Amino acid sequence: LPGARGAQAHVGRLRAFLRVRAANRRRRPPADRFVVAAELEIEADTSPRQAGPGTRIGVPLTLTNRGAGWLSSDFRRHPIFVTHHWLAPDGTTDGDEPRTPLPNPLAPTAACRLVLGVDVPPTAGEWTLVIRAVQEHFVWLDSLDPAHARRIAIDVTDARCE
Repeated sequence: LPGARGAQAHVGRLRAFLRVRAANRRRRPPADRFVVAAELEIEADTSPRQAGPGTRIGVPLTLTNRGAGWLSSDFRRHPIFVTHHWLAPDGTTDGDEPRTPLPNPLAPTAACRLVLGVDVPPTAGEWTLVIRAVQEHFVWLDSLDPAHARRIAIDVTDARCE
């Protein structure tokens, strides 16, 4: 009965495959992963706004994983963070600090909300807030696709009455 043995072997291989697959489902993020495409979409209200010099504002964001792999600030060597910098009225840039971790690991197609705390520059003028993401020691995600950075025009003015 060679046909019966072949069918039995096939069923055995299929069961082994299903056991391995069930044990290795990606229900949790991996320990580390390199992002090779602009996978983290940052959504924010980009309408111009005003703020007082030296104040702190909160910018609500929605972060969506548009890639096929997990995104996480818990990656061991290359965590992913949201950050921001200011473009001054004269066109100069002031660093990319501080780093803000993702509230939780993002599975493929998952989204989360985050309020990004931002310190407004102490000098009045027409500033631009640039919000972007970085995978530490590897890549700025907006360098893979510039559309993944968000720019918000902010008029920094002293609102005191004179």
